[in-house]
Amino acid sequence: MELIIVAAISENNVIGNNGKLPWNIPEELAFFKELTSDNPIIMGKNTFLSIGKPLSNRINYVLSRNKEPFVAYNGYCLVNSFTYACQLINKDKFEQVFIIGGSEVFKEAILIADKLIISRINGNYKGDKYFPVIDENIWVEESVEKREKFNIEIYERK
Repeated sequence: MELIIVAAISENNVIGNNGKLPWNIPEELAFFKELTSDNPIIMGKNTFLSIGKPLSNRINYVLSRNKEPFVAYNGYCLVNSFTYACQLINKDKFEQVFIIGGSEVFKEAILIADKLIISRINGNYKGDKYFPVIDENIWVEESVEKREKFNIEIYERK
């Protein structure tokens, strides 16, 4: 199973502000939807609350500090650890799982992820949530695809 972080990040490393994306780029959201559809996704509780609902055509795992290790709801599963979510996904034999945020989940996942797919948003934005530093000693940039308002950067673990 390949663990892939997918994130939209401004040039100054912002990923969010007051529980929302600080930009509105429909093309980037369409790229995210196409990339993650029909796959499991893992997100933190605050990211889930900011989205406001389970994302369709994906198996939604939401990390929470609940005492119960796993609780299934309509459209998503609440799990109490990143490791347990990965164990559940691995049992279902998925080839890829996408980690979609937020900042605390990214900090944990970047230590074990296999790949980063970053939508680098053109410009600097005000924010209160940031993506961790992409360490060039650990990650190598494999490709960059330029779009009008963002670039898609793909990194592989060395």
